[in-house]
Amino acid sequence: MLDAGFRADKIICIENRFENGETMPAPPAPNAKRNIAFIGRLRPGCEIEMLLDALTQINSERIVPVELHVIGDGPSLDQLRTATSDRNWVTWHGEITSQQQIEAIVSDCTIGAYPGRAGLSAIEYMRYGLACVFADDMSYHMGPEPSHVKNGYNGWTFKAESIDDLRDTLAVALNSDRLQESRVNAHSTFQEIHRMSYGDEMAKLLIG
Repeated sequence: MLDAGFRADKIICIENRFENGETMPAPPAPNAKRNIAFIGRLRPGCEIEMLLDALTQINSERIVPVELHVIGDGPSLDQLRTATSDRNWVTWHGEITSQQQIEAIVSDCTIGAYPGRAGLSAIEYMRYGLACVFADDMSYHMGPEPSHVKNGYNGWTFKAESIDDLRDTLAVALNSDRLQESRVNAHSTFQEIHRMSYGDEMAKLLIG
């Protein structure tokens, strides 16, 4: 906007967020299960195949595999289910709109990974106290929300479109002794973004 000629003192940023009227979620409890969640529409650009490939490599070297819980629908869901029928560590939950149901599923997870062009998924992961794994190039994403992911604080970032770097980053996150701390920090980030409702912020802006 500055490049377009707007004055800096006339620009105010109001964060995008979820406004579902539900209570603020509790901080994440310690979880020994180091499983991964993907939440989002299965669309071109989400790059779920990258995540599947990275986890296939990771699980080939583990006695107990990392589970992947995929919440979301899309035209490629049936094809993905068929293609991963031999990978019993993947669960395709389909579309779920109930926050309680989503919370029940991700309670077995500690990491929220989005390998492709992301938007609000970053905020949703933080809502559930999931340490975030997102591409590090903000120009690659569909919206500004992934900018809240801070490498080493509330998650980890990897080089966009690199399966090898995604695999290595997931391995670091899964083995990190700071994983629970990152989950708590992700939840704190969500609380900071939602300290005031969108409507209240708009009213404050208009009133001055």
